[in-house]
Amino acid sequence: MNVMEDVPASANQREDFPVPVESWMDDHISKGSGLRSRVAFERGSGPAAEASLNYATTAAVDLIVLGIHPLDPVIAAHLPRSDTAYEIVSRAPSPVLTIR
Repeated sequence: MNVMEDVPASANQREDFPVPVESWMDDHISKGSGLRSRVAFERGSGPAAEASLNYATTAAVDLIVLGIHPLDPVIAAHLPRSDTAYEIVSRAPSPVLTIR
């Protein structure tokens, strides 16, 4: 899921989104694989953790794959809100695979 925080959803953004996703799927998932029908990319808006968790719950996903990047502990201690990855991992309705 690609979530754009603090940006209202627009019809044009939704139209442009499938093109790179389809290209990525063509390059990485064989056409004869049953996996193609089980992989979904979605676009959402609003707070990333909430949008992702709402979609995961609504769509009854089997696995959430989440790209992360490590935070400096000193900086992380002073952030005004909790980390999105932590929120998703701790509240997810299904297993979460994190990749850095």
